[in-house]
Amino acid sequence: MERIFLLCFVCAVGWCPQGVQCHGRKFWDELENKLDLPHPSVILNGAEVTGFLRKAVPNRLYFAAEVDNTPVTVRVMPCDAALQWNLTLLELPVQIIGQGSCNFETLGLWMKLFDETDAPGLDVFSHRGNEVESFYTENSPAGLYKLELLSTEKDTVFKVYASVTNEPAVPYPDLPDDPRIQVTSVGHASVSLAWEPISEASQDRHGTGYCVFRNQEHNYKTLCAVESKLRESEAFKPTSWDLPVQELVKAVATDQVVGRKNALGQSFGNIGSTEPTLFHKKGLQMVCIGDQTNFTFDSLKPGTLYYFDVFAVNSLTQRSSAYTGAFTETIRRSRSKILELKDGVLTEVFVKRKGIRLLSFDPAFSQGQITVAIHSCLQKVKLQILQNGKIATSERIEGVRHFQVSNNTGDKHLIILKGGKKGPGLLKIYATTRPHEQPFPSVPRGTSLKVFDKLTTCSSVTVAWMGTKKRNKYCLYLKPLEETLDLQLTRWHQNSCLGPGNRLKKEKVICKHLHGQNIHSSIIAERVEGLEPGKMYLLDVYVTGQTKHTFKYPGRIVRTRLSC
Repeated sequence: MERIFLLCFVCAVGWCPQGVQCHGRKFWDELENKLDLPHPSVILNGAEVTGFLRKAVPNRLYFAAEVDNTPVTVRVMPCDAALQWNLTLLELPVQIIGQGSCNFETLGLWMKLFDETDAPGLDVFSHRGNEVESFYTENSPAGLYKLELLSTEKDTVFKVYASVTNEPAVPYPDLPDDPRIQVTSVGHASVSLAWEPISEASQDRHGTGYCVFRNQEHNYKTLCAVESKLRESEAFKPTSWDLPVQELVKAVATDQVVGRKNALGQSFGNIGSTEPTLFHKKGLQMVCIGDQTNFTFDSLKPGTLYYFDVFAVNSLTQRSSAYTGAFTETIRRSRSKILELKDGVLTEVFVKRKGIRLLSFDPAFSQGQITVAIHSCLQKVKLQILQNGKIATSERIEGVRHFQVSNNTGDKHLIILKGGKKGPGLLKIYATTRPHEQPFPSVPRGTSLKVFDKLTTCSSVTVAWMGTKKRNKYCLYLKPLEETLDLQLTRWHQNSCLGPGNRLKKEKVICKHLHGQNIHSSIIAERVEGLEPGKMYLLDVYVTGQTKHTFKYPGRIVRTRLSC
């Protein structure tokens, strides 16, 4: 069942009966009783409301602009899941607005009409994503606004701020012109960060401080997303979802579920203090440091990738703004300069940008040929294989490559890897004296995906790629993208060592087993249907061989036609 929230704001004079102020609790209590709306929730103008969304069940919030040329601000903050939200305006007739009396029956009728019909509403703004997004207009006509929110991923919590005045009572912290976090130094077990302070106007209001968060998964775009992550193993037990929605929303807003006070809420209470407050759990660390604009994380693991986020938080209201996150890898402990490869053992090797890694493979009692199979996951890497000090192979590699080098008892083989200028390299290397053992799937030299523009329609795209005649399993995946696509996500998808294990089931289009007996051409084509007009999608192809290792073709972004 859809749950509807009634979001009401400080009125001017419009709907108030004599002796009753429209922003007073008595007015809204009377309105609740007369409208017969399920699960109503009331919030005053300029306040922030916390709500709960069931997966695929929309929530609706209403608020009113009572006079023409009203400034309207709406700010939606997703927590632990992306949201789709739409703002719609219903211009109310003069009988409801500006007559000096609260016509509850007529107002309730228009709200129900707005909710139950599609015709009256004017679409004002819509957005889909997991980042904070705002809508603002200086001169809204008088009318009733409906904000509808939907989570297609999972049950989630969200926050909404709305205002119908020029100056909200306590605004969100104003970030500097450059909101990026700078990594100032990196050690084996420490990372130092610095950032520009918020505006002086924000600092003057009620004392705004900073909270710094680190984890090993990804950057977070909102503070409530961090709160949800820190809570998930404590407060939100499966039984918590059995609470009535209103009790759950209240529990989320007060950091209490099933009677337990969340320690995170206590930490945020000291944001303005000069003494750091700490919340630490399972590889996650949140530190609130007052008005400092730099911080050093200690006791980190060497050679580990960490993500860092900074939030400016108002100590009075707990409202926050997020800086642009950063990530870096701590320095690895010094190891022997030459890494020894073992016969028949798959080894992962990381090469820094413009860095050099040395590897050796010296089978003790073997003659004939040795095979070196390499899967370069990210950037192009220069490879040299030296046999007894002489260059046997030298070339730049990407994707999956196989090299064979002659071998006599006592020969010494040195493998040199040089990182490129564009970024670091990640490789999987397999050296063996048994050439029939191949860990990686057979892939063609050309691994780009071809999209046929002439066959692209409003609801379908046709994609093709090269295959080989060896037995492989090919899987095609498709992911919808937003216009505000995070480019880091796209780069992450270009890692050819990634398997489909973390992809959603709904993203899988098809999987095919192809081999020499049933493949007549090395070209494989597939038509994907059921798409939305004018929508961007990311296409990925994964090929898996008999050893279950996976190679991912470079992803391709496509867009369906807007009109056909």
